[in-house]
This record gives sequence, structure tokens and C-alpha cells, in this order.
Amino acid sequence: MKKVFLMISLVLGIVFSGCSAGKSVQVSPAVTGGGDFEISEIGKDSYEVYNGKRIHNGFGNIESFQKFAKTFNVICKLGKSKGFKYFAVLNENVNNLNGFPMNTFKSYRRYLTLDSYKHYQPKVTIGKGSKTIISSTGHPNIRVQYFKQKIPGVFLWSIDETMQEIQPY
Repeated sequence: MKKVFLMISLVLGIVFSGCSAGKSVQVSPAVTGGGDFEISEIGKDSYEVYNGKRIHNGFGNIESFQKFAKTFNVICKLGKSKGFKYFAVLNENVNNLNGFPMNTFKSYRRYLTLDSYKHYQPKVTIGKGSKTIISSTGHPNIRVQYFKQKIPGVFLWSIDETMQEIQPY
């Protein structure tokens, strides 16, 4: 009986985990840099960071990368403010916890393209097909889970390294 209850609870947790936008989190302007960001708590040590600045057209234009850099900057500052050293991106199809291998801003920068046939949605292109890392409205919208230490075999982003990589943007 306990196994059935546990299994039903697990299934319901998985089914309903994507149904809510999460609880809105108020953060210091030092974290957001005064930018137009919305941050929601979506689980234990997990957050969704939404950049209110829309990505506009232009293949690989610097403005688009700056918006992503600012979004990752907020992700890093939020994690640091909570005492974390690492994070994983949880967006569908680019989920580091499911084995997605990109864990540096440089690697995102290299593979990020603007696909003019899909409302200028930035994609990470690896081999065949592409993986969306942005909302359908054209705004950077990144889900992350934070960690205090590295996990062997998991592609985690280092907060300190990411902050150094995004400085030029």
C-alpha cells in the first residue's frame, strides 16, 4: 500500500511540477542590476529567471548575447546571494541534470543562433535539430537549480567562472 501511495505521489508531483509559474521572489536591485527581471521559486533551490527585455531579430547580434549575459548574471548573483557555487540549467531539452553537456556561457555563445523562421527564438544547435532555451515570446527565460558543491558526472555551471565569462558583454 505504501508503494502505491508513493508511486501516485511521485506521478502527481511530476505531472503538476510544470503547471505553475512558481512563487514570485523579491530580490535586491543589486541582484537584478535594476533590470526588468522576474524571478520565481519553482522548487527547492530552483528558480526561473525571466528577462523582460525581448530578443530582437538579427543573426548572432551582440545585443541578443548581451541580454542572455545579463540573464546569466542575475542567475549567478542570485545563487551567490544564497550561498551557492554551482547551478544547472533545467529548461526542457537543455537540462543539465538530464545530461545536456553545455555548462559555460562560452559554449552557449558559440552555439546560440537566432532562427528567423521561428520568431527569432535563440536556439542551441547541436548536430541535428535545435534546442530552445528561450520563451516563445522572445524573452530569455531560464530555469536553474543551485548546488553548493559539484556533483561528479553532472554538467554544472560554476557561478564564478560564468560571471568572469560574461564580463565582456
